[in-house]
Amino acid sequence: MAYRNIIIIITVYFLLLPCSALAERPVRVGVYDNPPLAIVSGAEKISGIHVDILKNIASKEHWGLTFVSGNLTQGIERLKAGEIDILLPLAYSVEREKDFDFNGINVVVNWGQIYTPKSKSMQSFLDLDGKVIAVVRNNIQYTAFKHMMDQFSLNPRYVEVDDFEKVFALLKQNKVDAGVVGRFFGMVNEGKYGVSPSPIVFNPIEVRYAFPKGTNPDLVQAIDRQLAAMKADPNSSYHQALEKYLQVVNKKGLPAWIKWVIIIIALLCAVVVALNAFLRHEIRQRTKALNKEFEDRRKAEDALLDSELKYRELVESANSIIIKFDAGGSLTFFNEYAERFFGFAKEEIIGRQLIGTILPETESSGRILSNLIETMFSHPEQYLAHESEAINKDGSRYWISWSNRPLFDEHGVLIGMLSVGNDITERRAYEHQLVYQANYDLVTGLPNRNLLTDRLNHDIAVFTRSKGFLGLLTLDIDNFKIINDTLGHDAGNQFLFAFSKRLLDVIRKSDTVARLGGDEFAILPVGLPNGEGAAVMAEKILSSLSVPFMIGERELYVTVSIGIASYPADGNTVELLLQNSEAAMYEAKKEGKNDFRFFTDDLNTKMHQRLALETSLHHALENNEFLLYYQPQVDTATGEIIGMEALIRWQRADGSIVPPLAFIPSLEDSGLIVSVGEWVLETACRDAKLMSDKAGRDLTLSVNISARQFSRSDIVEHIAFILEETGLKPESLRLELTESLLMGDTESTLERLHKLKELGISLSIDDFGTGYSSLSYLKKLPISELKIDRAFVKNVPENKSDAVIVNTIITIAQCLDLNVVAEGVETEEQRQFLEKQKCPTFQGFLFSKPLPLEQFTKLLPSPAAKSQ
Repeated sequence: MAYRNIIIIITVYFLLLPCSALAERPVRVGVYDNPPLAIVSGAEKISGIHVDILKNIASKEHWGLTFVSGNLTQGIERLKAGEIDILLPLAYSVEREKDFDFNGINVVVNWGQIYTPKSKSMQSFLDLDGKVIAVVRNNIQYTAFKHMMDQFSLNPRYVEVDDFEKVFALLKQNKVDAGVVGRFFGMVNEGKYGVSPSPIVFNPIEVRYAFPKGTNPDLVQAIDRQLAAMKADPNSSYHQALEKYLQVVNKKGLPAWIKWVIIIIALLCAVVVALNAFLRHEIRQRTKALNKEFEDRRKAEDALLDSELKYRELVESANSIIIKFDAGGSLTFFNEYAERFFGFAKEEIIGRQLIGTILPETESSGRILSNLIETMFSHPEQYLAHESEAINKDGSRYWISWSNRPLFDEHGVLIGMLSVGNDITERRAYEHQLVYQANYDLVTGLPNRNLLTDRLNHDIAVFTRSKGFLGLLTLDIDNFKIINDTLGHDAGNQFLFAFSKRLLDVIRKSDTVARLGGDEFAILPVGLPNGEGAAVMAEKILSSLSVPFMIGERELYVTVSIGIASYPADGNTVELLLQNSEAAMYEAKKEGKNDFRFFTDDLNTKMHQRLALETSLHHALENNEFLLYYQPQVDTATGEIIGMEALIRWQRADGSIVPPLAFIPSLEDSGLIVSVGEWVLETACRDAKLMSDKAGRDLTLSVNISARQFSRSDIVEHIAFILEETGLKPESLRLELTESLLMGDTESTLERLHKLKELGISLSIDDFGTGYSSLSYLKKLPISELKIDRAFVKNVPENKSDAVIVNTIITIAQCLDLNVVAEGVETEEQRQFLEKQKCPTFQGFLFSKPLPLEQFTKLLPSPAAKSQ
């Protein structure tokens, strides 16, 4: 009883899974304050570039986001511990990829930059030696900056803080000499804190989303897929977020060095006045001082030159394209990596136009770039990050991700751009592949359900009744499973490809043919005048299939069943049109296949009845409304009961009994056959043990196993567990399998059959002779019994053809040493005929109709009665 309750609880759980799938998926997101990428203004006010983009993706993917705020160190620790599903924003590096998973498509490219208080100036890395530098602990720019300082044997003193805002706060208070921040944060916040950017920049990095290692690959794929679509759409939330948060403010005012020059001139004037006062006595001292000043200046100039050389060395050794160009689009700087990448030497590229040299005037997609420079300089805030096609010297084309820094003169006038580029050609190809896979079928190259839905939604939006017919034709290939099972999946895929080409030859170019999955296709016609046009199209498709398909050296003839639904009469949404055209298609299949049907109100009624029946079946399993009846299997010669077949019945709450043929097909269609089949097997084994004990001998229990139930990978282990739990001997269990299940003859099917045989369980072919009977598989399969279908038994011995068939089956079984059971024996003449043909076992109304357990046990003589 306990095991039965467990089975019921598990069944209810799986039945409720579809409902739970409709709820939002909870996703925990770690976030720390890093404007403008992430702005944390309290538990309810979280925004920024990465945040807004993720919120948009979450709304499309049905995720429920829960933000967990803190600092960067806390975020990384939570990600390692698996306490959050996503951490944003996080810079990508090879070292970090060892600990975390990153999405493949970067959101923005950032770099590190040195900022100073207004009262101080830093022009090169050498100026930082011995200075107090504010940095953010665990920040990747801190790591890169410290590595560069060590390389140049420079020894600044570091003050570690939790975020960039604290770095700027220390600069504003003059508590440190300089600070390391990301360039986006600096651009947005330098005016607010009154700090100055230095020309010292370093370490371009990609900023992405991070995930715990080895978990949630579906989150990674979903974010990459959505980002690919967003970047391709200039009006998407991705580009809106960049424009919203990355505003460029021109910096005006008097440069710091001019102020220093003024101060120095004033001091020199004071010195001149002092020299006049001190006369000749001071001339010698002043000359000495001037000589020392000259020497100091020479040393400073040498140091500055050395600093510039080292800075240039850093730029030239960078593994990124770094260029500068002026407002006219002429290139003014080209680093060594750019030379190698584009194939141009500095001497031949400096001074040439950016457009037409390394950027094409027109991209492969048709986008025109001739006005790009003018647009960049008139709206620089829109081009802080962008992607474009590029060409090298030999004409090869690549995709580059650019990060741009506007350059201003001392008057705040925009005079040029500093651009850092990275090759994203492989990433773009991956994005295109994602888009293709999301919209096209990989076997046939046809649009898939997703693209068909988009096109049908568009047609519905612009439809007016004056345009005639708008509808959908759904096609299903009749008996396609036989092709797959007989020739294999490779041949099946070849056929599907040829079939799709045949459809494309029949329809017009303006129509859409899509593969919905498996052997199901759909056609969205355009411009048909009325429903008769759809019928003509269906007839043309059916007619075209009279010509066979050549797959390898085989000729294949196929037919299809077609259903037609029209808008808005048969549905005003894509979902309803698909659902109702499929219902019409199944009606055509039910009525003989190789035909088409329009959706009707009667079909709608049947569909609702089927849904109501499936709902009732769900409740029937929950409420224990299923019953088992048992029909005796009798020794033909002696009349002794030697076994029984378990047969399911459904007793509704009102006490009415539903016949099996009225609900078993719905169990198959809905998938409930697996859960119900498990209940039948367990209950029948338990009952069979009781009946064997009552009879004082082992009775053989026959139980039907559905194809879906048999396809479970753990079916052998599951049956072994039930036998152990119920105490029934394996030799007392016989599983009845259909011919169609066995015709697949796959390796996995054979393996399961042999494992069941090794357990001691016998196997029977049910309704033998009505399906794809084959002597070759009788020899291969480890079966021990054939069951003659009642259709052959009911007319013997009068019908000579049926008599020959029954006699042949019995003879085959005898030659192969197989047991035979004849079903549907209702008359004594039939029994005598079977006895004469040496059929050992029968079952049917002649002996007993199927009975509940209590009545069946009354048919069994007790051991004591049998001994008398």
